[in-house]
Amino acid sequence: TVGAFLVLTAYYCLQSKRLRETDLNYLHLNFLGGILLFLASCTTGQAGLILLEGTWVGVTIYGYLRRNRNRSNPV
Repeated sequence: TVGAFLVLTAYYCLQSKRLRETDLNYLHLNFLGGILLFLASCTTGQAGLILLEGTWVGVTIYGYLRRNRNRSNPV
């Protein structure tokens, strides 16, 4: 439940323009929420949710990497 709340909060903040997709707070909410949901799905053996949440965490890691790359190579 906490994981879902964090992911949905991140999505709400993005849609309401309170956060941008490159903001650390947005990435942290998504990452922590995704990890919690991934672990919960692993304990129940729900393959579809394991795939979904594992991908969600992977995409968030990509967001961290993209953010760091953009900060180290300013245009």
